[in-house]
This record gives sequence, structure tokens and C-alpha cells, in this order.
Amino acid sequence: MVILIAMLSLFASLAPAQTITAAITGTASDPSGATVPTATVIATNTETNVRSTITTNSDGIYNFPFLRVGPYTITVEAKGFKKSVLGPFNVEANQTARIDVKLEIGDTSVTVEVSDVGPLLQTETQATGDTLSSTKLTSLPLNGRNFASLTLLIPGAVSTSPGAMNTAARFQGSGSRPQVNGNREQTNNFILDGVDINQSVDNQIGYQPNVDALEEVKVVTGNAGAEFGNVGGASVVMSLKSGTNQFHGNAFEFLRNDKLDANGFFNNRGNVKKQALRQNIFGGTFGGPIQKNKTFFFVDYEQTERRISGPATASVAPAAWRNGDLSQFLAVNNQIIRDPDTGSSLATRTPFPNNQIPVARFSATAKYLFGHPELYPLPNNTGTGALGVGSNYIGSTRNYLSNKQGDAKLDYRVSDNDTLMFRYSKGMYETFGSGAAIPVFMTSGNNGPTWSAVTNWTRTWSASMVSDNRLSYSLIGIDDKVIDWSGLLGADGNSKFGIPGGQFIPGLSSFNLGGSLSGVGSAATIANTRDNKFQFQSNNTYQHGSHVLKFGVNLMRVRDGRIVEAQGYVKGA
Repeated sequence: MVILIAMLSLFASLAPAQTITAAITGTASDPSGATVPTATVIATNTETNVRSTITTNSDGIYNFPFLRVGPYTITVEAKGFKKSVLGPFNVEANQTARIDVKLEIGDTSVTVEVSDVGPLLQTETQATGDTLSSTKLTSLPLNGRNFASLTLLIPGAVSTSPGAMNTAARFQGSGSRPQVNGNREQTNNFILDGVDINQSVDNQIGYQPNVDALEEVKVVTGNAGAEFGNVGGASVVMSLKSGTNQFHGNAFEFLRNDKLDANGFFNNRGNVKKQALRQNIFGGTFGGPIQKNKTFFFVDYEQTERRISGPATASVAPAAWRNGDLSQFLAVNNQIIRDPDTGSSLATRTPFPNNQIPVARFSATAKYLFGHPELYPLPNNTGTGALGVGSNYIGSTRNYLSNKQGDAKLDYRVSDNDTLMFRYSKGMYETFGSGAAIPVFMTSGNNGPTWSAVTNWTRTWSASMVSDNRLSYSLIGIDDKVIDWSGLLGADGNSKFGIPGGQFIPGLSSFNLGGSLSGVGSAATIANTRDNKFQFQSNNTYQHGSHVLKFGVNLMRVRDGRIVEAQGYVKGA
């Protein structure tokens, strides 16, 4: 897919960058309001002391596109005028800040400092949305440390199932993204450091960064630039932190434990105990200079370990049913059990005496199931319903989640005209059920290996021409699992139950029992998914006089693969 972006502005202002970087523009003028051409303008990042220098053009206009987000000062020098220094002030991703400078006549050795810069209003773009700063991201409580839930703070963003966003789970499917301005949740676009991190097959968020590692999250909800034109919903633009001239870091752990939780209202009303919960989310960040004013690094790591367990129920056959005695059906609802081998229609078939089916007539599957209480236990609870079999067995369920992920980022100021950035991210996500009510219930889970790499080169070709170029690759995988959690069924579970045809997943194929009993086994419909993306982007800004031309290219090759397998169903036993 090739997207060619060309936009011509007839105004003196800089066209909005619509990237992960920021921009500063403005006009230098004298006390009378006349513009000052050929003035030297320096934009200095106060955290890294990295400086960008240009001169105002014939119309007194200066432009700094593709700046790293953060705090800046603007210094303006011109012959016959005092030097002016404004700032520091913060600029955000996808923001074009206008800072107009009015120079005072005097000796250039005299400096006029303006430290209190007014709020930077959005005057250079019509895009709507808001920014979540690093302070907001780390100060607000997050259940599961899932940054996606914070997008609900943006005007126009809602969720029909916010609980699905307040979780440490990463591939939880429907409900894990916001619906923005009436659009479906699948229409959002999630971008990290300018790189697509969407899992395209199922429209999920493929990689969710550690919130302590995010510099900011910019959510563009409307009138987005052409570079984000592949979606109809929100563009969620995330920027990972970078190192500065000072060493900074943190360590954290967030603990959840059922011993510290109150039981829920409905659990209390139904006299149901709360589930056991152990959740630990821990990690840290660290960044600083490798060479001050020139080379910087930043690394982060986060690990989540969650264990949940609690009671679970099943509806199992009572002892009488297992011996063929179905007289209860006759007594409760006058249901007559007839011999299928004695007639071609229900009306002509002979009833079994007193609804008693000879055990010899049982299928091999039913004989094995009912003959092995270690796999299919007898009821241990008073059941519900007319037949008394509903939830007549109480067991336990357990599930486990583990997520390990980290990022490494390097920023290098090659020269006054060249800046390089490299980032590598990797995540290993796993969740699975480690227990179910009875052994013939199978559990499920998935693995989610992800990794991505991106390199960014920003080049100032001349005072009029600046380009920002990005090359990236990402891999997002989701591998479904069906699990014989007890290990009692084994790799030949089907043959034990008399089910022919073999199997490729340990456990038992799915079959129904009827009579309001729980079905057992699993159809084992699983999918192994790989989402590969190769991406190249180039954003360029050219200014001539009071005219600005923005143009660029976005090349993306998406290779999606999904293999679906199924172990199948068996006719009811």
C-alpha cells in the first residue's frame, strides 16, 4: 500500500506534522511589527541540551519540524537586536506550537529572557483529541496496568464493556478498545514511536507498552492528518521515553490479593465466596546519557504474574443414571424412554420397562465415562432443577497469566543536521487454565509472542528542507491452546473412550450427554496466527517564502497467516 501525501499551505504557518514528533514555528519581528529576516533561531531541548539551529526566511518565519517531544527554549539573535530567550515550554507529539518572538532594539550582548510562556494553543491544526502525559499515565490507578483503559478519559471515547479494558489480559478480544465518536472499536489505529502495533487479523492491540515507559499518549479523535488516513476511529499515538542528560529510573510493584479485597455485593447476596486472586505486576525503567548532549539510552521491563482460583460447578449423572435407571424421568415429567432398535418411528418403538436401560446396551464411550469416577465423579452437591442435576457437583477452577515485556531505546545526535533513533521491543505473553471442575472438562489459553524494531533518521537538508524517515518490522503472534489440565486423559484419550480416528491434541473430543448434563471434552478449535509488518515512512517539509509543502510516503507490507485446526465433535453418548 502506498500513500502519497501532498499538501500545500498558502499561509505563513507550518503545516501540522501529524507524526510522533513535535514542531515549533513562529515569526520574528521588530517593535514596529515588521518581520526580521535572517535571524538565527535555536531550539534547545532542556533535558538533553540538543540544539537545532535555523535562520528566519525572507518573511521572518522559522520552522522546526520533527522535534522530539519535551521541554524546549527558543533563542533568537539578529544584528541590531537584543538576544531573546523564551521558555522552557513543553511540546507534545503531533503538536505544532506557535512561538512568535518580538525582538527589542539594542546590543546583541544583552539578553532578554521570557520564562513565563503562555499556554500553547492549538492554532496550526484542526485535529481534535487530547494528550495523556506521563504524569497522568503513572498517577491514575490502573487495574491491570492496561494503558488502553485511559483512552476512556478522552472526550468522545466510551466502552460498552469497560471491564474488558481494566485487566492485565492482553488478547482478550472484544471490548478491549474504546469506541470513539460512534465508531466501532475495530476502527482505531494504535501507533508506538510512529510504528503500527495493531494485530490486524482480529483488530486487537498487538503490543501494550509499560505505562511507566511512555512519555505520552496522544489520542486524535477527529480531523486527523493524511498519515493516519487508514482508520475511521481514533489514532492513538504513543511515544516511548528517551534518555536525558540526567540518569533517571524507577522500580515498582503493584500487588493485588484477595485477602485485601472485600467480597462483591452479588456474591454476598448469594452466599458465594470470593475467588482467590494473586496478582503481581513489577518492573522498572532506567535511562540517561551515554555521551552527554549527544547519545542517550532508555530501557524498561515489566512482568505480570496472575493466579485466580475458585469454586466451579458441573452437572454430572447421578449413580442411578449410570446404571441405566432412568425411572426418575418417568416420575418427574412422565418421559418414557423407548428402545430405538424396535421400530422405525418413535410411536412404534417399545418402551424400556420402568425406563431401565440395560447396561449392555451402553456405548463404549458411556461405559468408559461412567466406569471411571476419577474422570467423571459422582455428585457431591444438592442439584437444582426438576431432575436435581443442575450444578450437582462442586469442584474448583484455576487459571494463570504471565506477561514479560521490555523495551530498549537509543537516541544519537550524529551531527547538527542528523539524528538517529533505534528501539527494540519484545513481549512474551501466556495465559492458560490450570484447573477445571472435573477432569473431562478441558481448559484453554494462548501464547502471544511479540517483538518489533524501528529505526528513525531525521535529516535537515537545508534551512528549507527537513525529512523524517522511519523503517520498522514487527511480529505479533497468537497461539491458541487446548489443555488436558489433569493429565488423566492423555494423548490417547479418544481411544480410551472408544472414539476412533486418532487425535492430534491430548485430551478428549467434545460430546454431549443430554438430560441437562454438562457436555465434556473439547472440539479443540484452535488457531495459530502470525502478523508480520514491514513499514517504511518518509515525511518531508519544504518551505519557500511563506509557502509550505508537506509530502511523504508510507509503504507497508502486511503478511498475515492463520492456521485453524479442530479435533471435532462426537455424537452424544
